[in-house]
Amino acid sequence: MFTTARNIGKNAFPAIVRDMALLTAGATVTAFACKAMAIPQGLIFGGFSGAGLLLHEATGWLSPGRWLLALNAPFFLVAWRVLGRRFLLYSLYGMFCLGILIDAIPTRMDFSNATIGALATGLVMGVGTGLALLSRGSQGGMDIVGRCLNRWFGIPIGRIYLGFDFALFSAGAIMLGPAPAARSLAVTAAMAFSVEMVLKFFGGWMAHAPASVSAATAPMREAA
Repeated sequence: MFTTARNIGKNAFPAIVRDMALLTAGATVTAFACKAMAIPQGLIFGGFSGAGLLLHEATGWLSPGRWLLALNAPFFLVAWRVLGRRFLLYSLYGMFCLGILIDAIPTRMDFSNATIGALATGLVMGVGTGLALLSRGSQGGMDIVGRCLNRWFGIPIGRIYLGFDFALFSAGAIMLGPAPAARSLAVTAAMAFSVEMVLKFFGGWMAHAPASVSAATAPMREAA
C-alpha cells in the first residue's frame, strides 16, 4: 500500500511541476501583453476584465475589480463542480500570478501603427492564454467558460473568446465609440487565432507526455 502511494506521488510530481510552470509562463506572457501592450494603446479589455470595466462605466455601482470578482465567483463554483478541485486550485494560482505580474511589469511598448499594435497584442495575449490552458488550470474568467463549453459541446476555445468579446465590444462601441472597439476586436481575433495555434501545436506534442492534458484541444476528457 505504502509503495503504491509513493509511486503515485512520484508520478504526479512531474505533472504538478509542468502545470505550475505552464501557469506561471502563461501569466507572465499575458501580463506583459496587458501591461506593456494593451494599456498603453488604450485598448478595451476583453473577457471578464473588460466586462467588469464596462459594467462599472454603465452602472457606477462597483469598482472594475469588484465587478471582476463578482463575475468570476459563480464560474469558480461551476469549475469546482464540473472540472474538479484540482482545476479550481490551479486556476486560483493562475489568477494570483496574473494579478501580481500585471502590477510588477514596468515595460511599455509603443506602436507607430495602431492596427499592427492591436494584432501584435492579440497574438502575444493568445500565447499566454494558450500556455495556461495547456495546464490543468486556467487564469479564471473566460478560460473557465471556454473549458466548460469545450468539454460539453466541443466548441473550439478560441471561437468562444471571439464570440464573447464580439458581444462585449459591440456594447463598448455604443459607450466608448467605434474606433477603440474596432481595434479591440482585432485584438480578440488575433488572440483567438493564437490560442488555437498554441493548443493545436503544443497540445498534440503533449499527447506523448506522461499525464497529458492534451484534451484541451478537443472536447475535455480530464478527470474532475
